Amino acid sequence: MKVKDTLLIKLLYLVVFLLFFIIGGLWLWQSFLLKTYTIDHLKTPTPKQLQRFSFKPDPEVLKELNTEDVN
Repeated sequence: MKVKDTLLIKLLYLVVFLLFFIIGGLWLWQSFLLKTYTIDHLKTPTPKQLQRFSFKPDPEVLKELNTEDVN
């Protein structure tokens, strides 16, 4: 009976360890690898991202461009 109990305990530890290892590995995979390897340039940027990277010209340069002769 004693040997059976120790084998069951070892088997239980093995199952718990494997479950922990698999769940931990899946969590790491989804949290790090998917963030690293997603194709960001195919995603449509949000308005906040567009605003952050939009070009804001210097007002002095705009005045110069507007006053120049088109010809």
